[in-house]
Amino acid sequence: MELKCAKNETLVKSWDYAHEKKGFEHKNYNLTVTDKRIIASSESHKSIDRREIYLDDVKTLEYSFEKNGLFWAILLLILGIFTSIMVVGIFLIIKAVHMIREKSFVLTITTNGFESDGLHVGASSLHKITKGRGKLKVKVNKDAANEIIEELGAIVLDKKAAA
Repeated sequence: MELKCAKNETLVKSWDYAHEKKGFEHKNYNLTVTDKRIIASSESHKSIDRREIYLDDVKTLEYSFEKNGLFWAILLLILGIFTSIMVVGIFLIIKAVHMIREKSFVLTITTNGFESDGLHVGASSLHKITKGRGKLKVKVNKDAANEIIEELGAIVLDKKAAA
């Protein structure tokens, strides 16, 4: 579902920062910034969840983006290759590939005043959960997470300076 801007409101930037898959269900996570609001949304073919705060109400931004260390993943990969004749080697190679792909992204925006808890956005591929139908798989878009971290603070600061 496309975001509709109000009169005199313009889109500044939009990021698709994560994708979730569980069985046949797919959910996309997006963060959109206009010159007036920050909108976090998740959308699947069954549901839409949207939370927003006004740029004027932003007090602080806290970011976290983590990738698993490559050292342990490469070590497991090397051990897996050397022992690939055994079942353990295949397990080690699979585990190493999963470790390389694991990422976690968290953004917390606090606001002025007491009427809002702020905005919490994030996704993590660090934990795989099996419940009901299928396995939950989350893929964090590293480039989008890095862009959010690099650009969102500047966008908020520019808006506050212009006010």
